[in-house]
Amino acid sequence: MADQRIQCSEEMVGAGHPTKQDTLNRLMLVEHENDGTHKSGNIHGLEPTDSPEFVTVKLSGLSDGVIPYNVDAATGLADGPSKTDVAAAIAATHTQGTDTTLGTMTADIDMGTHQVTALDAPAALGEAIRQTAKITEAALESAVDLKHAAVTIDGTSPLSLAGQAISLKNDAAAAITEVDTGTLADSDTLIPTSKAVKTAIAGVTVMTHQQVLARSLMG
Repeated sequence: MADQRIQCSEEMVGAGHPTKQDTLNRLMLVEHENDGTHKSGNIHGLEPTDSPEFVTVKLSGLSDGVIPYNVDAATGLADGPSKTDVAAAIAATHTQGTDTTLGTMTADIDMGTHQVTALDAPAALGEAIRQTAKITEAALESAVDLKHAAVTIDGTSPLSLAGQAISLKNDAAAAITEVDTGTLADSDTLIPTSKAVKTAIAGVTVMTHQQVLARSLMG
């Protein structure tokens, strides 16, 4: 920029002269408006390429406690996020591999092609089943395919069904408790084996018809 000072060869002329240049105010008008205020961009002699350092800076029009951001070259600075929110977001960040709980999920988690590994053995209702040498996807599918229908009885046999338990009952609805191999007993809930019946019969004295008739005549 050329020297704006009044030279010795010039006249000292103020503003508003009809024909002569204003030399008296020329130097001042480089950085000031006609009303004496600083021109924008030249406050305290600052240029766009300067990097000033100040102890404090006050930017009017911005809210307290916010971090301003540059909207665009024409608009300049505007309110950004609050310092409190930014500090909370930074405090909430985590280090990879250090999370121990994610809390209650409110949406599905798409694992893509990855697996959930190192599951503990399930010990309570609602816990995930982990794969073992026997519990595999193929084994579970096979178990489902081989699942039989619920057991039923025809209603005419001496059988009774309670859940998955089947029992044999007599005509008095008493459950048969044992197939007995011992001596015949006076019981309606024991079924003797054929050997037990044979042994019992072998111990009975069999009389002929003549012996029975003779005893009746002697009696």
